[in-house]
Amino acid sequence: MATRRKAQRLRVSSPGADISLNSREGGVVCRFERSMSAYSSNTPARSAHGALMTTYRPPTVRRVDWVNPIILTALGTIGIFFIKSAQRAWPNGTQWEQQLVWLALGAALYVVISTFDYHVWMKNAWLVYLASILLLLLLWSPLGEVRSGARRWLGFGSYTVQPSEFAKIGTLVMLAFVLAKSELGTLRDSLAMLGKVAAIVAVPMMLIFLQPDLGSSLALFPTVFALLYVSNLSARFFVTVFGLFLVALVVLKADIKHYENFVQTRLVLQGKITTTEYNDFLKTNNLGPMSGLGNEETKVLQGTITPKAYDEYLQANHLTLVGQLGQYQTRSWLPLKDYQRDRLASFLDPGDVDPQGIGVAWNQKQSQIAVGTGGLTGKGYENGTQARLGYLPSKVATSDFIMAVFLEETGFIGGLAVIGLYAILLGNTLRIAWIARDRFGRLLCVGVAVLFMVHVFVNIGMVQGLMPVKGIPLPLMSYGGSFVLTCGILMGLVQSVHRHCREAV
Repeated sequence: MATRRKAQRLRVSSPGADISLNSREGGVVCRFERSMSAYSSNTPARSAHGALMTTYRPPTVRRVDWVNPIILTALGTIGIFFIKSAQRAWPNGTQWEQQLVWLALGAALYVVISTFDYHVWMKNAWLVYLASILLLLLLWSPLGEVRSGARRWLGFGSYTVQPSEFAKIGTLVMLAFVLAKSELGTLRDSLAMLGKVAAIVAVPMMLIFLQPDLGSSLALFPTVFALLYVSNLSARFFVTVFGLFLVALVVLKADIKHYENFVQTRLVLQGKITTTEYNDFLKTNNLGPMSGLGNEETKVLQGTITPKAYDEYLQANHLTLVGQLGQYQTRSWLPLKDYQRDRLASFLDPGDVDPQGIGVAWNQKQSQIAVGTGGLTGKGYENGTQARLGYLPSKVATSDFIMAVFLEETGFIGGLAVIGLYAILLGNTLRIAWIARDRFGRLLCVGVAVLFMVHVFVNIGMVQGLMPVKGIPLPLMSYGGSFVLTCGILMGLVQSVHRHCREAV
C-alpha cells in the first residue's frame, strides 16, 4: 500500500503579513496574505527588503466584476428602445441613434478607465479637479451657448458638452483624495478639514448655480454628506447640519408663499382669477396685498376697475404688465430665478401658481397621467399616447421624463423591474466599496453610488409628482451625451477599484 507523506506547514508572521509554506507530495506552495489593517491604510506596502511595492498584477478576467457592466448594458438598451418609442411620431426622430453613439463612447471610456489603477486619479486629483473647473469657466467664453436664458453648454460644431456633469467627477475625486488623507475625530478637531471640503465643493456649486442649474448643484450635497459619514465624522456635525436644513426649509417656504402672492396678483391683473379668489388666497395664507404696487394695480385688486379697463390703460400708455409688476426675483434676497420658484411652487401648491394646469405644472401633470394610465402591465411598446400625441412635450419626453414613457408602456411591473436593476447596481457598487483595499477606493465607490441614487430617486419621484421638477436625468436611460459619458467614467472607476480590491491580491 502506498504511503502518503504528511503535509508539512511552515508559518511565518510579521506585522501586516502572514506567509505560509505548504509542502505536499514533494511540491511547495507559497501563500502570501495581508492583514485587513494593511489594506485599510493608505500607505503602500513594502517588500521584505524595504522596497516600496507600487506595481500590482495586471487585471485579469477573473478579477472583473460582471454584475455592474451587465446591469449598465441592460439599462442602456432599455433607454434606446424607449427613446425610440417616445420619438415614434416625430418626422426626424433620430435621438435614439445619437444615444447609441454616446453609449458606445461611454462603454469605451468605461473599459479604458477600468483598466488603469484608480490610484492614478488620486495622484492627479488636483489636475482632474482644476480641469473640471476650467470647463465650467469656459461657459463664459465664446464657446458657451445660451439656451432659454441658461448658460450650460459648450459648443463644438454640431456637438455640445455640459460641463456640470464632468464637474461631478472632478469634485468627487478631489473630495475622496482630501478625505482619504485626513484623520477625522471630534467636530472641533475636524474644522480645518471641513473648511477644505467646503471650499472644494463651493467653487463648482457656485459656477453651476450661476448658469443657472439648481438641480445639478443640489445633487452634490448628498454625495458630500455621504462621504463625510463614511469618513466617521462626529455625529454632532450631522445634527447641526440637519437643524440648519430645517431652518432653510422654513425660509424657503416663506419665500415661496410670497412668490405665490406675486403670481396671484398677476393673475388678477390678467383677469384669470377674480378679486374674491385673490382675497380668499390672502386669508388662507395669512398674507396681505403685495407692496410696491401702483395706483392702477391697487384699484384692480380692490375691485374699483376691471382687468379689461386696466389692460386698456396699459395699451393707452404703451406699458406692459411685466414692466409694471416687474419680476419677483428682484424683490427677494434668495438667489433663485422665478422659473425655479415656479417649479417649487407648482409642486407645493399647484393650484395657486397654475390653477388650470396648463403652465408650469403641465409637464409633471402629463407625466402623472402617463404613469397612471400605464396600470399594472402598461399599454405595450410604442402604444403610449402622452408622448406620441405631444401631450408630454418632445423636449422632455426623451430626457428628464423618459421614465414616464417607460411606465406608460410597461406599467407597474416594468417600473419594478427597472428599479430592481438600479437597486442591484447600487448595492453591488457599495459591495465593491466594502472590499476596497484603501479609503480612497472606498470613498470613490460610495460617492458614485450616492450620486447615482440621487439621480434615480429624484427623477423617478419627479415623474410621479413626488418631487419637484428638476433637470436631473435618469442614468443611462435619459437621452444626453454628457451624462452618459460621465456614467461611463464613474462606473469605470468602480470597476478599477474592484480589479485592485483586497480580495484580488
